[in-house]
Amino acid sequence: MMKKARCLRELAEEHGLHGLYFQHIALCRRRAWLHLMGATHAVHHPRVQRGLALHQTERRPGEAPKGLGIAPDAIDFQRRVVIERKGTSGAREAVSRQALFYAAFMMGATGERWRAEVQVYGSRQSMSYDVTETVLDSLLQDARESRDLMNDPPPTARRIPLCEACSCKPLCWDEE
Repeated sequence: MMKKARCLRELAEEHGLHGLYFQHIALCRRRAWLHLMGATHAVHHPRVQRGLALHQTERRPGEAPKGLGIAPDAIDFQRRVVIERKGTSGAREAVSRQALFYAAFMMGATGERWRAEVQVYGSRQSMSYDVTETVLDSLLQDARESRDLMNDPPPTARRIPLCEACSCKPLCWDEE
């Protein structure tokens, strides 16, 4: 398992992948492509602005140090837990994949088992996730796919329920 975690870390560094890529690819290939191309304007979306404001105002212990190659919201080094904080508990699978990527990255860096945790601002709600062989295989597949995604033409925009609330909507659909 550690070999796969090291491989994932190396692929992430080689391709410049961050946690949000793993969240986006779980939601929508086009959204992931936009993220990889740096073509999103998510910081202007009200939902993202709310999340940024929560990050600024609701400080919790365990802020992640700079220079690790990843940027989770917090790291508990004693418990070996990487923490991602969100404004709502929506898109659980996608958000868990972001946090699991951070935990797998830390496994690859330290050679020790790490866990992922997603906390919801304004609540005591917290979800914990283990990095398993299946999770690592899936993250590795997504990391390998990123190379093709970057080199191929943009994926076709497909209407899915997420579109209405997506920060990338203006780049996919022009009905507004």
